[in-house]
Amino acid sequence: MENFFHISFSFIIFEHAIRKINTFNIKNYFNLILFIIILSNNFFNQKKAKMISKIPWVTNKTVFPQHTDHAGVMWHGSYLNWLEESRINALNQSGFKYSELLKRNFELPVIMLNINYLIPVYLNDEIIINTYFESSRSPKLIIKSEFIKKNKSISTKATINLVLLNRDSFSIVRKRPAFLEKVFKRLCEGPNQ
Repeated sequence: MENFFHISFSFIIFEHAIRKINTFNIKNYFNLILFIIILSNNFFNQKKAKMISKIPWVTNKTVFPQHTDHAGVMWHGSYLNWLEESRINALNQSGFKYSELLKRNFELPVIMLNINYLIPVYLNDEIIINTYFESSRSPKLIIKSEFIKKNKSISTKATINLVLLNRDSFSIVRKRPAFLEKVFKRLCEGPNQ
């Protein structure tokens, strides 16, 4: 509804500006074009209200042989498993199980994944995965994770975008159910809030 009022208001201002220009004047024409560009940029670049966790959800891991390649370096596929585990742990710690989401006929598939490998992780390294959640009115849930080594150095940074899907229609759910709004809000607040 808010967007409708912005668009209506923009057209009213545009119509008024056109009526004010009685004669074709190149200066007036360019001023009008500039006004329309500024107005449209303000409209389309509105920031959506975001909830961002400031306190991370924490998962502790140790690199075992099954997580490494033949050289004892953590294999890239293991990162994906740990990222998923940290997301599910955060969901569980927030008081909501992923299995409950499935029972209610929803799913949160990954639609985008970006991993930056900064420092190698080796066999027997102890890693802390800090996970932060961001949510807005868009259908996406953004998760940012950091893999931190014992010496406090960040070895890996990852960003994952999830989207809420209805399992029957396999369509994106744009208006989240109230119970999920609460879950997403809790994830964005972080633990112990």
